[in-house]
Amino acid sequence: MDNAITQLQQQETVKDIATTLDNLTAVQREALSQKEETPVHCRKMLNRRVIADKLSKSIAKYPEGLFRKNTSISQLNAALNVMDTSAIPDDLVNNPLSCGNLFKKAMSKDKTLTISSFKSVMATKKGITKVDTAALKTKLASLTEKITPDQKDAISINLSVIKNAFYFAPATDESEGKQLVTKDDLLDIFTDSLFIFPPVKKTSIEKMNAQINSQKEAGRALLKAILEITTDNAGLGPRS
Repeated sequence: MDNAITQLQQQETVKDIATTLDNLTAVQREALSQKEETPVHCRKMLNRRVIADKLSKSIAKYPEGLFRKNTSISQLNAALNVMDTSAIPDDLVNNPLSCGNLFKKAMSKDKTLTISSFKSVMATKKGITKVDTAALKTKLASLTEKITPDQKDAISINLSVIKNAFYFAPATDESEGKQLVTKDDLLDIFTDSLFIFPPVKKTSIEKMNAQINSQKEAGRALLKAILEITTDNAGLGPRS
């Protein structure tokens, strides 16, 4: 830990900090998060990884709704307020449901991807949106050049967690009364947390609902395509 702290104290770039943190084990990252000597400028990236580490152990154990069930809003907001400067409270990060909710809220707070920026790679016909995979890869590469290294790091970690959750989720809910969260359910949940949607035009309720449904359908199709073309740890590409 002392060696890692010394390295982090001397590092300023997201790439160097990410490399140091990613070379540690999950246990080491958690221990590092509890050290007062851990540099403040590394806290946000470290907490991101601690949340991902905790969820990687819980996702397969909670198919009934790790990301769907709500927990204390005040507790989550308090944790969000200190994520950039100090450790996440133990009772929150060690509670799978609270940790899952914190992940969603943190991702929503760090939104950088606008659904409209992907318009050129999507085509909707009869309510079904299809994504041009080759064009999507090019678009993601272009967007990567425009966002900050920290935003890029956040997307990389977030997509890693989402891919893990998607892997363990069943395609359909064939349980008896458990109400498992399916892959489609996760697309709904994470689309809202990951993408920025344009405001809906004020018109009749029916037309507004149609616009919202169209946007969400596009978001689900886009997220599914992104998950299919990104590797487990790469996110939008190498961090810089």
